[in-house]
Amino acid sequence: MHHFKNIEQLAQRVGKALKNDGYLILNEYVGENRLQFSKEQIQEMNRLLETIPVKYRKRYLTNWLKKKIYAPGLLRMIISDPSEAVESETIRPVIHKNFKIIEERKIGGDLLMMVLKDIAHHFTNNEDPEGKKILKKLFQEEDRYLKETENADFIFGIYQKNIKSF
Repeated sequence: MHHFKNIEQLAQRVGKALKNDGYLILNEYVGENRLQFSKEQIQEMNRLLETIPVKYRKRYLTNWLKKKIYAPGLLRMIISDPSEAVESETIRPVIHKNFKIIEERKIGGDLLMMVLKDIAHHFTNNEDPEGKKILKKLFQEEDRYLKETENADFIFGIYQKNIKSF
């Protein structure tokens, strides 16, 4: 859904297409439009990046070292991927308005999506105990962050059609 404009209209179309006892299942980015992360989020991402040893921060297919995470600029997002998270922050309120929440969970990615961008290839070898240890620590930090955050950027949800809305 985060690639669509007019989320309200999209939700209406989905709701009308569902049977009365139908379910909508989402695994979705619902954070700030166009990935405009908060200053605090970027600081937390950079704190986590600094915990990763240098040998694991070489960017994929380059000799460049990932030293810092920057928020993607608004203009850059519009030019490089015009549909990316175009109205993502409206998804959750629209879904909550039009569907009954059966289950909704924070699933992570709020920090690690950007932390592991361009360096995730270092962690694909299951035989690397150091890499496994680093990933475990990163996942624990993401879990801690999610517990402290009211609205996560990524959710998994199961919703039932609210017949009154359609």
